[in-house]
Amino acid sequence: MASPNLFLFVRAASQSEYERVYAPIAEPRHPHTILLFEVWKRAEADGGFVVGRDIPSKSLAAILRDLVLYEPVPDRLDLRVRLAGTACIGHYGMDVTGKLMSELFDASSFEFNLRSALDVIRTAEPKIFAAELSRLGIVQGHYEIALLPVWQPDKSGRWLLCGVFEFD
Repeated sequence: MASPNLFLFVRAASQSEYERVYAPIAEPRHPHTILLFEVWKRAEADGGFVVGRDIPSKSLAAILRDLVLYEPVPDRLDLRVRLAGTACIGHYGMDVTGKLMSELFDASSFEFNLRSALDVIRTAEPKIFAAELSRLGIVQGHYEIALLPVWQPDKSGRWLLCGVFEFD
């Protein structure tokens, strides 16, 4: 029987034969998630992680390809991709910059992703998930996903920085 802390949902609607299982974890394990968290924590201790100051930056250059920056859409329960690393092209088959989160996921995936994202933005507390991608019951990959609250450039509100890192 699956743990109640596991979340099962379908990946982007264009690839609905894929399933992902997400499990929240307390500490990052992937080296790139650890790097991202260290940079984020230093910036938070120095007044906050701010888009335009802390990203893009040399300290994150090695992992920029795996990052996605989302901005909440005013008066709507959705988020818009402001910056998408090149790994997204392989995942979605296109540049997703400017796309809405609701355009990238089917309804159930969107609901879970939106709820998680808005919770991180609202509480200003990061979340980390271990994820397993399967297709037709065969595990295709293991990932770690970091959701981090970051300040928009003028620090008037929070955005979401998402890092998706695959284990070899």
